[in-house]
Amino acid sequence: MKETLSITTYSDDSNTNEEIELANTCPICGVALSPDVISGVLINYEDEEDNKVFLLNYCPKCQECFISKHCFDEENGEGYLFSSSSPQTPFGNDWGEIIANISPSFIKIYNQSVFAEANNLDQIAGVGYRKALEFLIKDYLISKATDQIQISNIKHKFLGKCINEDIDNPQLKIVASRAVWLGNDHTHYEQLFDDKDISDLKRLIRLTVHWISLIKETEEAESIQPRK
Repeated sequence: MKETLSITTYSDDSNTNEEIELANTCPICGVALSPDVISGVLINYEDEEDNKVFLLNYCPKCQECFISKHCFDEENGEGYLFSSSSPQTPFGNDWGEIIANISPSFIKIYNQSVFAEANNLDQIAGVGYRKALEFLIKDYLISKATDQIQISNIKHKFLGKCINEDIDNPQLKIVASRAVWLGNDHTHYEQLFDDKDISDLKRLIRLTVHWISLIKETEEAESIQPRK
């Protein structure tokens, strides 16, 4: 929903009233809100459709300010639609105690990749997610290993080979292998899955986490023995 705001035109310092769709979430604290607009500026061009509005917003929740960008509403021919806001503060996933115990490195690498993606570093975010996936799977397999020889083999094996040879659960094997396929696409010169993007990779990583957690919880349940 748009609101009418009085903003300054950058080219001649005049004031104009414009219908502008405000940000609905603070990029710093992540809270849904209707921000307090402190000031705004219209950057105008010869072609009106290229015009942009930038607003300085105040978040009453975290008491911080952020900048929002608004682009001309070409469909309706008037006003401005919300486009983006900054600075972006990425919020890491809570993967649960099981994953935190198995692979704290996975969580650290994944959250750094979230930060890269939030800051539009899309060319390195996918590489980071792929690395996080490798740590997750190898740390999981190491947690199940029974001797140092197994551990050494897992550390030095290619990830695809670890999945094919060392994962018994069929569901985990399927989602982990597909996650690796998509992850590898972000590390190679030529992409094989051009109909998939980073959101598909993240979805498969979440599924991999889900099955690992489910397997571990099931193993804990199996350890409960009947009382004699």
